Amino acid sequence: MIITVTAPKKGLGQTTTTINIAAVLSKFLTENNKSIKILIIDINKYCKDIEYYLSNSLATRGLDDYFSLFQSNLITNDSFQTCIKKINENISIIGSNEYFEITQDAMVDLLRRSKELYDFVIIDSIATTTLTDTQRTLFDKSEKIVVVLNQTKSSTQLVYTKNIYKTYDEKTMYILNKEISNDNVFGSVDYGKLEVKKELDALEVDAPLYSLVFDADIMNESNYGSILSYSLSDKSYKRNYNGQMLEIVKELLKDDPKYQDIIILGRSEKKGLFGFKK
Repeated sequence: MIITVTAPKKGLGQTTTTINIAAVLSKFLTENNKSIKILIIDINKYCKDIEYYLSNSLATRGLDDYFSLFQSNLITNDSFQTCIKKINENISIIGSNEYFEITQDAMVDLLRRSKELYDFVIIDSIATTTLTDTQRTLFDKSEKIVVVLNQTKSSTQLVYTKNIYKTYDEKTMYILNKEISNDNVFGSVDYGKLEVKKELDALEVDAPLYSLVFDADIMNESNYGSILSYSLSDKSYKRNYNGQMLEIVKELLKDDPKYQDIIILGRSEKKGLFGFKK
C-alpha cells in the first residue's frame, strides 16, 4: 500500500504525522502477529526532516542515489537497496534529495520498486496547492492520501480555494493536527473541528476528518530527534494522541482484505493497543 502524506502549506506537521503513522502502523500490526516492512520516502526536499528525526548516523542514503542509478540505467532491485537506510526491523527510509529533481518516469519506477519490496510505502511529500506532473503521478499511484490541516482558517481556505484533492476524494482522509478543543484551559476556540468540517462539507468533500490532539511530549521528542523511539515506547501507550493515531491507522487499513480480521477484532470491547478500549 502506498500512503502519501501531504498538506496545503508547509509547517502543519506532516513529517511528524508521517513518522507516527509508520510507528503506530508497525506496532499495531506487529502486536497482531502481522509481519510487515515499511518504507518511508522523504520527497520533501525543502525540509528533509525524515533522516534528521529517524537516523542516528551521518551516512546518508536517499533519492539522489536512486536517481543517479535510474538515469544511468543501473537501477535494479539489488542496487535499489543501496539507496535505503534500515532504521529498525520494520521501518526503513529513503532520505530526501539534495540536488536532483525527480522526474515523472523516475517517480513511477520508484513507487513500483518500493511497492514490490515493502508492505507499506509512506511518502512525506511536498506541501502544495499546485500539482506538478510528478506530484499528480504520486497521487494517482497512492492507495491512500492523508491531508494534514491545522486549526487555522488559512489552511482550510487553501483547500477550499485550490480544491486540488477533490479528484481523489475516494482515497483521501483529512487530519486536523494539534487540535485544541473548543473548551480548554486557555479559553474558548472559535475555529475548531466542527468549523473545519463545515468548510469541507461546503466543498462537498466526501472524505473522513480525524483529529490529533496537541501533545507537548510529541513536540519535544520531535525537537530532540528521537520521535520514533518515543512513539514505539511503552510510555506513549496510553496517550490520547496515540489512541487517535490508532483510529487513523485503522481507517487506512479498513479496505485491505489482508487486515480485515484485526480491524474487526479491534471493534470489540476488549482492551486493545495502547491501553485503549475500542
